[in-house]
Amino acid sequence: MAPGPANLVSAGLAVTFVFLVSHERLFAGKRYHRRRHLVAYGAGQVVLVAAAAALIEVLVTHFGIEPIFAKVAVTPMTFAANFVLLYVITRAGRRVPAAL
Repeated sequence: MAPGPANLVSAGLAVTFVFLVSHERLFAGKRYHRRRHLVAYGAGQVVLVAAAAALIEVLVTHFGIEPIFAKVAVTPMTFAANFVLLYVITRAGRRVPAAL
């Protein structure tokens, strides 16, 4: 499998796991927002994972970097982007009325 698509598969599994494991802690057990948060998190991850996969693909194909080193180089950027995404979702979640 090419590096970009391989990253898409592995990242998709990872972000689903992270969301399911961390939701209770991040959102203080507010289950009534779970679907909305999952949709927002999933949409953000689609963009972030696609960008990371594209960057890995560029590093491998145009710069000749080994796939594992390209993934290692991109990983800190994906960590930072995930923290920003979760921050935005948690801040937005606090403004959502409980009735929704």
